[in-house]
Amino acid sequence: MHDNLFNIVIFADVIEHLIEREAALVEITRILKPRGMLLLSSPNENPRHVWDKCHVREFTPDSLRSLLTPHFSEVTLHAWWPMHWYYRWAAGALWQRFIGWVSRMGYNPFCKLAPQSSLAHGQLIAVCRK
Repeated sequence: MHDNLFNIVIFADVIEHLIEREAALVEITRILKPRGMLLLSSPNENPRHVWDKCHVREFTPDSLRSLLTPHFSEVTLHAWWPMHWYYRWAAGALWQRFIGWVSRMGYNPFCKLAPQSSLAHGQLIAVCRK
């Protein structure tokens, strides 16, 4: 694959499964055009909740920023997937039906993007510029 090929690379819920994360980021920066953008999502590490036993590493906002900063000139982190709604959904069928109903009415409580990431959110979104 040629260098400087893509304007945008989407890396959705992949980085936490990789052993060779640095090599993947080097390859992404190689194929991105100058000022190209990486959109990356990863579960927010939470000591109260293990997302997936197949994850090699889950990231905190600080550890994800530390991983990405050497490879990109700009790194902005956001959070989404409010955990209080996740815990309600996981509580059982009644909450699942309620959340399904409000989602069909046009409000999805899981899709609220937050400018600051914390343990209150289950997912991290990184917007990185080469």
